[in-house]
Amino acid sequence: MERPSEELKGFQRVTVKPNETKTVEVPLKVSTLAYWDEKLGSFKVEAEPVELMVGSSSKDIRLVTKIRVQ
Repeated sequence: MERPSEELKGFQRVTVKPNETKTVEVPLKVSTLAYWDEKLGSFKVEAEPVELMVGSSSKDIRLVTKIRVQ
């Protein structure tokens, strides 16, 4: 089974005025990043780094970073 190339795993709506900055935390549990592995018959977390993207929408990504899930 193919997996989607992108998945929404967390979000928080934040209003920011022009020239204003805010710090936003969107907690993600490791289990949130797991996917169903048909061969194993259970959920699995990627061994390779996971790319996190932040933006106002999927068409307006403003920050991209990779994390390794342990």
